[in-house]
Amino acid sequence: CFGTLETTPKSETGVYKLTFGSSSSGRPGGPGGGGPGGGGSSSTSFAAGTWTISGLNISVTNPTSYTSGWNYNIVDATKKTIELTRYLSHEQEIGKLYIPETIDGYTVVGFANFQSNTDLFNTANDLINYKYMYLPATFEYFGNNSMRNTVFEYINGDCSAVKVGDYAFYKNYLVEFNIPVSSIGISSFEQSKNLKEISLSKDINNIPTNAFKDSPLLEKVTSDDSTWIETVGDSAFENCYNLNTINLSHIATSIGNKAFMHCHNIYEADLNWTVETIGESAFAYTNIESIEIPVSVETIEDSTFYHCSRLKNIELGHAKTVEDNAFSYTNINELVIYNVNSVTSISETAFNYVP
Repeated sequence: CFGTLETTPKSETGVYKLTFGSSSSGRPGGPGGGGPGGGGSSSTSFAAGTWTISGLNISVTNPTSYTSGWNYNIVDATKKTIELTRYLSHEQEIGKLYIPETIDGYTVVGFANFQSNTDLFNTANDLINYKYMYLPATFEYFGNNSMRNTVFEYINGDCSAVKVGDYAFYKNYLVEFNIPVSSIGISSFEQSKNLKEISLSKDINNIPTNAFKDSPLLEKVTSDDSTWIETVGDSAFENCYNLNTINLSHIATSIGNKAFMHCHNIYEADLNWTVETIGESAFAYTNIESIEIPVSVETIEDSTFYHCSRLKNIELGHAKTVEDNAFSYTNINELVIYNVNSVTSISETAFNYVP
Protein backbone atom coordinates (compact mmCIF):
# COMPACT_ATOMS: atom_id res chain seq x y z
CA CYS A 1 0.00 0.00 0.00
CA PHE A 2 1.05 3.62 -0.31
CA GLY A 3 1.45 4.21 3.41
CA THR A 4 0.27 3.48 6.91
CA LEU A 5 -1.92 5.94 8.78
CA GLU A 6 -1.33 6.13 12.51
CA THR A 7 -2.57 8.45 15.21
CA THR A 8 0.03 10.40 17.13
CA PRO A 9 -0.16 10.75 20.93
CA LYS A 10 -2.28 13.83 20.23
CA SER A 11 -4.92 11.90 18.30
CA GLU A 12 -7.75 13.41 20.34
CA THR A 13 -6.97 16.80 18.80
CA GLY A 14 -7.14 15.39 15.28
CA VAL A 15 -3.41 15.22 14.49
CA TYR A 16 -2.22 12.20 12.51
CA LYS A 17 0.97 10.65 11.19
CA LEU A 18 1.28 9.01 7.79
CA THR A 19 4.27 6.68 7.43
CA PHE A 20 5.54 6.06 3.88
CA GLY A 21 7.39 2.98 2.73
CA SER A 22 8.77 0.07 4.72
CA SER A 23 11.93 -1.99 4.87
CA SER A 24 10.30 -4.86 3.00
CA SER A 25 8.01 -3.27 0.44
CA GLY A 26 10.61 -1.98 -2.00
CA ARG A 27 8.25 0.93 -2.71
CA PRO A 28 9.17 4.61 -2.88
CA GLY A 29 9.35 6.43 0.40
CA GLY A 30 7.12 9.34 -0.59
CA PRO A 31 7.70 13.00 0.28
CA GLY A 32 11.07 13.36 1.97
CA GLY A 33 11.14 9.58 1.66
CA GLY A 34 13.55 6.74 1.87
CA GLY A 35 14.14 6.61 -1.90
CA PRO A 36 14.08 3.69 -4.29
CA GLY A 37 14.68 0.29 -2.86
CA GLY A 38 12.62 0.89 0.23
CA GLY A 39 15.62 1.11 2.50
CA GLY A 40 13.74 3.29 5.00
CA SER A 41 10.56 5.16 5.76
CA SER A 42 9.44 8.69 6.48
CA SER A 43 6.43 10.26 8.09
CA THR A 44 4.51 13.49 8.17
CA SER A 45 1.89 14.77 10.61
CA PHE A 46 -1.21 16.75 9.71
CA ALA A 47 -4.63 17.68 11.07
CA ALA A 48 -7.96 16.11 10.19
CA GLY A 49 -9.28 17.03 6.76
CA THR A 50 -8.74 16.08 3.11
CA TRP A 51 -5.18 16.12 1.84
CA THR A 52 -3.52 15.45 -1.54
CA ILE A 53 -0.11 13.79 -1.44
CA SER A 54 1.62 12.92 -4.72
CA GLY A 55 -1.72 12.86 -6.50
CA LEU A 56 -3.35 10.57 -3.96
CA ASN A 57 -6.38 11.95 -2.09
CA ILE A 58 -6.30 11.10 1.61
CA SER A 59 -9.26 11.79 3.89
CA VAL A 60 -8.57 11.96 7.62
CA THR A 61 -11.19 11.96 10.37
CA ASN A 62 -10.88 12.04 14.15
CA PRO A 63 -11.62 8.52 15.45
CA THR A 64 -12.73 9.87 18.82
CA SER A 65 -15.71 11.67 17.28
CA TYR A 66 -17.36 9.30 14.80
CA THR A 67 -19.71 12.12 13.84
CA SER A 68 -21.11 10.10 10.95
CA GLY A 69 -22.33 7.51 13.43
CA TRP A 70 -25.00 9.63 15.14
CA ASN A 71 -28.54 10.69 14.38
CA TYR A 72 -29.87 13.79 16.07
CA ASN A 73 -32.72 16.25 16.62
CA ILE A 74 -32.32 20.00 16.41
CA VAL A 75 -33.07 21.48 19.84
CA ASP A 76 -32.67 25.17 19.00
CA ALA A 77 -32.11 26.21 15.40
CA THR A 78 -31.06 29.72 16.40
CA LYS A 79 -28.46 28.56 18.90
CA LYS A 80 -27.58 25.62 16.63
CA THR A 81 -27.88 22.99 19.33
CA ILE A 82 -28.78 19.32 18.90
CA GLU A 83 -29.52 16.25 21.01
CA LEU A 84 -28.40 12.79 19.93
CA THR A 85 -31.14 10.28 19.10
CA ARG A 86 -29.31 7.21 17.82
CA TYR A 87 -25.86 5.70 17.90
CA LEU A 88 -24.94 3.59 14.88
CA SER A 89 -22.42 0.79 15.06
CA HIS A 90 -18.93 1.46 13.82
CA GLU A 91 -17.75 -2.11 14.36
CA GLN A 92 -14.71 -0.75 16.13
CA GLU A 93 -12.96 -2.84 18.77
CA ILE A 94 -12.21 0.03 21.11
CA GLY A 95 -13.15 0.58 24.72
CA LYS A 96 -13.81 4.33 24.86
CA LEU A 97 -16.66 6.26 23.29
CA TYR A 98 -16.08 10.00 22.89
CA ILE A 99 -19.27 12.00 22.45
CA PRO A 100 -18.65 14.66 19.78
CA GLU A 101 -18.88 18.32 20.72
CA THR A 102 -20.20 19.32 17.31
CA ILE A 103 -21.81 17.58 14.34
CA ASP A 104 -22.48 19.30 11.03
CA GLY A 105 -21.84 22.67 12.65
CA TYR A 106 -24.31 22.05 15.50
CA THR A 107 -23.38 21.85 19.19
CA VAL A 108 -24.23 18.63 21.02
CA VAL A 109 -26.00 19.38 24.33
CA GLY A 110 -27.42 16.01 25.36
CA PHE A 111 -29.13 12.70 24.71
CA ALA A 112 -32.82 12.73 23.75
CA ASN A 113 -35.71 11.21 25.73
CA PHE A 114 -36.71 7.64 24.89
CA GLN A 115 -39.60 5.30 25.64
CA SER A 116 -39.15 2.70 28.35
CA ASN A 117 -38.41 -0.16 25.94
CA THR A 118 -35.78 1.69 23.89
CA ASP A 119 -32.57 3.59 24.46
CA LEU A 120 -29.98 5.55 22.56
CA PHE A 121 -27.82 2.51 21.86
CA ASN A 122 -30.27 -0.32 21.18
CA THR A 123 -29.24 -0.58 17.53
CA ALA A 124 -25.51 -0.67 18.23
CA ASN A 125 -23.89 -4.03 17.61
CA ASP A 126 -20.50 -2.92 18.89
CA LEU A 127 -21.74 -1.42 22.16
CA ILE A 128 -20.52 -4.37 24.20
CA ASN A 129 -16.96 -3.18 23.56
CA TYR A 130 -17.46 0.17 25.23
CA LYS A 131 -16.70 0.63 28.93
CA TYR A 132 -15.77 4.31 29.01
CA MET A 133 -17.78 7.33 27.87
CA TYR A 134 -16.29 10.80 27.65
CA LEU A 135 -18.56 13.87 27.42
CA PRO A 136 -17.67 17.24 25.86
CA ALA A 137 -17.86 20.54 27.75
CA THR A 138 -21.09 21.38 25.90
CA PHE A 139 -22.99 18.35 27.24
CA GLU A 140 -25.92 19.18 29.56
CA TYR A 141 -28.29 16.23 30.00
CA PHE A 142 -29.09 12.52 29.72
CA GLY A 143 -32.69 12.13 28.55
CA ASN A 144 -35.24 9.70 29.97
CA ASN A 145 -34.24 6.05 29.39
CA SER A 146 -31.30 7.13 27.24
CA MET A 147 -28.69 4.91 28.93
CA ARG A 148 -31.03 2.24 30.25
CA ASN A 149 -29.48 -1.25 30.43
CA THR A 150 -26.21 -0.08 28.86
CA VAL A 151 -22.84 -1.59 29.81
CA PHE A 152 -20.79 1.57 30.34
CA GLU A 153 -18.76 1.50 33.56
CA TYR A 154 -17.06 4.89 33.61
CA ILE A 155 -18.56 8.27 32.73
CA ASN A 156 -16.12 11.19 32.55
CA GLY A 157 -16.04 14.50 30.75
CA ASP A 158 -15.32 18.21 30.56
CA CYS A 159 -18.85 19.38 31.42
CA SER A 160 -19.34 21.05 34.82
CA ALA A 161 -22.60 19.23 35.69
CA VAL A 162 -25.35 17.19 34.00
CA LYS A 163 -29.06 16.59 34.39
CA VAL A 164 -30.14 12.94 34.50
CA GLY A 165 -33.67 12.05 33.36
CA ASP A 166 -36.15 9.39 34.51
CA TYR A 167 -34.73 5.84 34.25
CA ALA A 168 -31.71 7.25 32.39
CA PHE A 169 -29.27 4.77 33.97
CA TYR A 170 -31.79 2.18 35.15
CA LYS A 171 -30.13 -1.25 35.65
CA ASN A 172 -26.68 -0.08 34.70
CA TYR A 173 -23.09 -1.31 35.17
CA LEU A 174 -21.65 2.02 36.33
CA VAL A 175 -18.58 1.90 38.55
CA GLU A 176 -17.79 5.62 38.46
CA PHE A 177 -19.84 8.65 37.46
CA ASN A 178 -17.33 11.47 37.70
CA ILE A 179 -19.50 14.46 36.81
CA PRO A 180 -21.64 16.36 39.37
CA VAL A 181 -25.38 15.86 38.93
CA SER A 182 -27.60 18.97 38.90
CA SER A 183 -30.96 17.21 38.45
CA ILE A 184 -32.11 13.63 39.03
CA GLY A 185 -35.18 11.88 37.61
CA ILE A 186 -37.35 9.05 38.93
CA SER A 187 -35.35 5.80 39.13
CA SER A 188 -32.51 7.50 37.28
CA PHE A 189 -29.80 5.40 38.95
CA GLU A 190 -31.98 2.55 40.28
CA GLN A 191 -30.17 -0.78 40.44
CA SER A 192 -26.70 0.67 39.99
CA LYS A 193 -25.12 -2.51 41.23
CA ASN A 194 -21.48 -1.34 41.11
CA LEU A 195 -21.72 2.42 41.68
CA LYS A 196 -19.93 3.56 44.86
CA GLU A 197 -20.10 7.35 44.79
CA ILE A 198 -22.13 10.16 43.28
CA SER A 199 -21.57 13.92 43.50
CA LEU A 200 -24.44 16.41 43.66
CA SER A 201 -24.03 19.95 42.35
CA LYS A 202 -25.29 22.99 44.24
CA ASP A 203 -28.19 23.33 41.76
CA ILE A 204 -29.95 20.11 42.71
CA ASN A 205 -33.31 20.56 44.48
CA ASN A 206 -34.85 17.12 44.91
CA ILE A 207 -33.92 13.46 44.96
CA PRO A 208 -37.05 11.75 43.61
CA THR A 209 -38.68 8.35 44.03
CA ASN A 210 -36.39 5.31 43.61
CA ALA A 211 -33.50 7.51 42.46
CA PHE A 212 -30.81 5.16 43.83
CA LYS A 213 -32.94 2.27 45.06
CA ASP A 214 -31.24 -1.16 45.14
CA SER A 215 -27.73 0.20 44.66
CA PRO A 216 -26.02 -2.01 47.24
CA LEU A 217 -22.44 -0.71 46.86
CA LEU A 218 -23.27 3.01 46.95
CA GLU A 219 -21.27 4.50 49.83
CA LYS A 220 -21.08 8.24 49.33
CA VAL A 221 -23.43 10.96 48.15
CA THR A 222 -21.26 14.06 48.28
CA SER A 223 -22.13 17.73 48.03
CA ASP A 224 -20.75 21.04 49.22
CA ASP A 225 -22.18 23.15 52.02
CA SER A 226 -24.16 25.29 49.57
CA THR A 227 -26.24 22.32 48.37
CA TRP A 228 -29.75 22.13 49.86
CA ILE A 229 -32.22 19.40 48.98
CA GLU A 230 -35.90 20.20 49.47
CA THR A 231 -37.20 16.63 49.43
CA VAL A 232 -35.93 13.06 49.35
CA GLY A 233 -38.57 10.92 47.64
CA ASP A 234 -40.03 7.52 48.50
CA SER A 235 -37.44 4.70 48.43
CA ALA A 236 -34.81 7.09 47.07
CA PHE A 237 -32.01 5.17 48.83
CA GLU A 238 -33.85 2.01 49.86
CA ASN A 239 -31.53 -1.01 50.02
CA CYS A 240 -28.37 1.06 49.65
CA TYR A 241 -26.80 -1.16 52.27
CA ASN A 242 -23.36 0.47 52.27
CA LEU A 243 -24.44 4.13 52.23
CA ASN A 244 -22.51 5.88 55.00
CA THR A 245 -21.91 9.42 53.74
CA ILE A 246 -24.79 11.78 53.02
CA ASN A 247 -25.50 15.22 54.47
CA LEU A 248 -28.90 14.65 56.07
CA SER A 249 -28.70 18.06 57.76
CA HIS A 250 -29.14 19.70 54.34
CA ILE A 251 -32.52 18.11 53.64
CA ALA A 252 -34.90 21.04 54.03
CA THR A 253 -38.52 19.86 53.98
CA SER A 254 -39.41 16.17 53.73
CA ILE A 255 -38.08 12.62 53.75
CA GLY A 256 -40.27 10.12 51.90
CA ASN A 257 -41.54 6.65 52.76
CA LYS A 258 -38.72 4.06 52.93
CA ALA A 259 -36.27 6.75 51.82
CA PHE A 260 -33.36 5.22 53.74
CA MET A 261 -34.81 1.82 54.63
CA HIS A 262 -32.14 -0.89 54.93
CA CYS A 263 -29.28 1.61 54.78
CA HIS A 264 -27.39 -0.41 57.35
CA ASN A 265 -24.33 1.85 57.50
CA ILE A 266 -26.19 4.98 58.55
CA TYR A 267 -25.40 5.49 62.24
CA GLU A 268 -26.28 9.17 62.57
CA ALA A 269 -29.32 11.14 61.46
CA ASP A 270 -28.69 14.81 62.13
CA LEU A 271 -31.89 16.28 60.71
CA ASN A 272 -32.43 19.94 59.98
CA TRP A 273 -35.03 21.73 62.09
CA THR A 274 -36.91 22.77 58.94
CA VAL A 275 -37.94 19.17 58.12
CA GLU A 276 -41.72 18.82 58.35
CA THR A 277 -42.34 15.23 57.26
CA ILE A 278 -40.57 11.93 57.88
CA GLY A 279 -42.35 9.16 55.99
CA GLU A 280 -43.34 5.61 56.85
CA SER A 281 -40.35 3.28 57.34
CA ALA A 282 -38.05 6.17 56.35
CA PHE A 283 -35.21 4.93 58.56
CA ALA A 284 -36.36 1.36 59.21
CA TYR A 285 -33.54 -1.17 59.59
CA THR A 286 -30.83 1.48 59.82
CA ASN A 287 -28.31 1.58 62.66
CA ILE A 288 -28.88 5.11 63.93
CA GLU A 289 -28.13 5.38 67.62
CA SER A 290 -30.00 8.57 68.52
CA ILE A 291 -32.53 10.87 66.89
CA GLU A 292 -33.73 14.38 67.59
CA ILE A 293 -37.08 14.89 65.86
CA PRO A 294 -37.37 18.42 64.42
CA VAL A 295 -39.99 20.55 66.16
CA SER A 296 -41.83 21.08 62.87
CA VAL A 297 -42.62 17.33 62.57
CA GLU A 298 -46.10 16.68 63.95
CA THR A 299 -46.51 12.98 63.16
CA ILE A 300 -44.12 10.06 63.57
CA GLU A 301 -45.40 7.81 60.80
CA ASP A 302 -45.91 4.03 60.78
CA SER A 303 -42.64 2.13 61.27
CA THR A 304 -40.49 5.23 60.73
CA PHE A 305 -37.74 3.84 62.96
CA TYR A 306 -38.83 0.20 62.92
CA HIS A 307 -36.12 -2.28 63.84
CA CYS A 308 -33.44 0.33 64.48
CA SER A 309 -31.81 -2.00 66.96
CA ARG A 310 -29.11 0.48 68.03
CA LEU A 311 -31.52 3.36 68.66
CA LYS A 312 -31.33 4.30 72.35
CA ASN A 313 -31.99 8.02 72.70
CA ILE A 314 -34.96 9.93 71.27
CA GLU A 315 -35.97 13.58 71.56
CA LEU A 316 -39.53 13.70 70.33
CA GLY A 317 -39.74 17.42 69.62
CA HIS A 318 -43.32 18.70 69.35
CA ALA A 319 -44.82 15.61 67.74
CA LYS A 320 -48.55 15.24 68.30
CA THR A 321 -49.01 11.70 66.99
CA VAL A 322 -46.88 8.58 67.15
CA GLU A 323 -48.27 5.88 64.85
CA ASP A 324 -48.06 2.06 64.71
CA ASN A 325 -44.63 0.48 65.17
CA ALA A 326 -42.92 3.85 64.91
CA PHE A 327 -40.18 2.70 67.32
CA SER A 328 -40.79 -1.06 67.50
CA TYR A 329 -37.74 -3.29 67.93
CA THR A 330 -35.50 -0.48 69.14
CA ASN A 331 -33.45 -0.33 72.34
CA ILE A 332 -34.72 2.97 73.70
CA ASN A 333 -33.58 3.83 77.20
CA GLU A 334 -34.22 7.56 77.07
CA LEU A 335 -37.22 9.39 75.64
CA VAL A 336 -37.47 13.19 75.87
CA ILE A 337 -40.77 14.92 75.11
CA TYR A 338 -40.48 18.71 74.90
CA ASN A 339 -44.16 19.39 75.44
CA VAL A 340 -46.20 16.57 76.95
CA ASN A 341 -49.40 18.53 76.43
CA SER A 342 -48.85 18.63 72.68
CA VAL A 343 -49.03 14.83 72.36
CA THR A 344 -52.53 13.76 71.37
CA SER A 345 -52.07 10.14 70.31
CA ILE A 346 -49.53 7.35 70.78
CA SER A 347 -50.40 4.02 69.18
CA GLU A 348 -50.46 0.95 71.41
CA THR A 349 -47.87 -0.64 69.11
CA ALA A 350 -45.65 2.42 68.75
CA PHE A 351 -43.03 0.93 71.09
CA ASN A 352 -43.61 -2.77 70.54
CA TYR A 353 -40.79 -5.06 71.62
CA VAL A 354 -38.76 -2.31 73.26
CA PRO A 355 -36.86 -3.75 76.28
